[in-house]
Amino acid sequence: MVRRRAGAGAAAIALIGSGVGACVDHGDILAEDRTSLALEWGHTTVQLRGRRCRCGSIGCLEAYAGAEALRERWREAGGPLPEDADDETALAALLAAAYPPPGGPAPDRIALSLLDETAECLGAALADLVNLFLPERILLGGWAGLLLGPHLLPEIRRYANEYALRHAAARTTIEMGRLGPDAVTVGAATLPLADFLTRGGSRPAPGPRPEGTGAPSRTATEAVRNRHRTRAS
Repeated sequence: MVRRRAGAGAAAIALIGSGVGACVDHGDILAEDRTSLALEWGHTTVQLRGRRCRCGSIGCLEAYAGAEALRERWREAGGPLPEDADDETALAALLAAAYPPPGGPAPDRIALSLLDETAECLGAALADLVNLFLPERILLGGWAGLLLGPHLLPEIRRYANEYALRHAAARTTIEMGRLGPDAVTVGAATLPLADFLTRGGSRPAPGPRPEGTGAPSRTATEAVRNRHRTRAS
């Protein structure tokens, strides 16, 4: 669920994990005319004649910004990774190489270059969302997005502003999501509650019962009595 600013008409949520996806939400969460559109945003093209994506196409955003792709790119660049390193381990190693702690080794230039390219791809792809859907707010989330964001968000914003239409970018903010890596699960859990509140806190009207089943029992006692009557007959 997206908590929008007062008066905001649309918001986009960009999720980065092993893959990449997004959705655009229009209208208030309780409004009857509210719409939410899931997008294959990770498979928009950010590089002509680019890397082969796992979807089969070339140049997809996911082939540059997804955690699985970042693991492959870091290994191809000579990053020190065990063969069995998973996506999360590889991304943590890449970030540690690019942004070592104070007093540690010098930042790895290859890691920095790889992450700058990632920020540019994300910024350009976010600019597409800005130009197409005119959201007033974009939230960056997903477990990998939450790891990348604290380091890359300023550059992502800069690239998005460079690639987007000026008047559209001027009305859009790009921020980090605040629901953590389980935002999708949390959002899904709110849907029944939102539906309940949309109906004014009332249960849905019961549908027609199949013929021959009789009227529903109103209490547990009546249900037991009806059961005994059925057996006796």
